Amino acid sequence: MQDSYLKDNFSVLKNNSQIWDDIYKASDSVLDYPNEHFVRLFFRHLAPLGNRFLDWGIGSGNNAKFMTIQGKNVYGAEVSSYAIDSVKKLYKSHFNKTIKIDHIRDNKLNFKDNYFDCIVSWQVQCYNNENTFKAFLKESFRCLKKNGILVFTLTNTNDLIFENSKKIGNNTYLSNYQNQKGVILFAVKESAELKKYIHNFTVIDDGFFSYKLNKKLSKHSVFILKK
Repeated sequence: MQDSYLKDNFSVLKNNSQIWDDIYKASDSVLDYPNEHFVRLFFRHLAPLGNRFLDWGIGSGNNAKFMTIQGKNVYGAEVSSYAIDSVKKLYKSHFNKTIKIDHIRDNKLNFKDNYFDCIVSWQVQCYNNENTFKAFLKESFRCLKKNGILVFTLTNTNDLIFENSKKIGNNTYLSNYQNQKGVILFAVKESAELKKYIHNFTVIDDGFFSYKLNKKLSKHSVFILKK
């Protein structure tokens, strides 16, 4: 089983998408409001950009909805078919419009080259192995316009979702956390280690946000890259 997680991109995505379908069906990860750290970052770095944005890992649509309200033309990409249906209903009821969401099956998107001004993937890219994370970066580079911006986060290995996880490959773990048991996780120990993955991009900024409640730490690194 571990070998398939490490070598087969489709197996990783299929495994994680099934788990996330169950999570969304149980309403365990439905968010109504945008992430507060993302809101700050948006106004500082993303608001002046062009109009065409992709939310990679659109989830329950909370950040996408915020970007749409700010006047951006937002598209989506998502592994969970249940989440896709939910966000489409959200956009129909809230904006009376249709949103195009690509169902990710192999980390290749059905969008043209040089299509987006910005790609955002917020608290999503930890759900990878090393190979699928590389595929995400490669496909993001293809889909971004020249000088386009990629924003993504990676979850720190000290974060609560890595508790009792098992390392199964290079920077790759098998989660044992609550409703995410069996999810494949990706993380780098230090931000500097990310450089070996992002050589096609220029780093604009990086940092992290974290909080601790009930003795449980949540910590996420943030990366802003330019094509």
